[in-house]
Amino acid sequence: MEPLNISVKKMAHDIDVPETEIQHVLDGKKEVSAELSIKLGKYFGVSDDIFFNIQNDIDMRKAKRMN
Repeated sequence: MEPLNISVKKMAHDIDVPETEIQHVLDGKKEVSAELSIKLGKYFGVSDDIFFNIQNDIDMRKAKRMN
């Protein structure tokens, strides 16, 4: 988020989610939910499902490595 000059605190405030939720996603401790994807899509002015689709891609890659 540094290249965009956006802090976790500001983003969390702007999209009305707890800072910990954003930080946990960034740290890989939490997955992007459909609700969060919609909020992030609006925030960044992109499709509301893009972040959810990225999360699904990450999940599929992890599952393939395990099999």
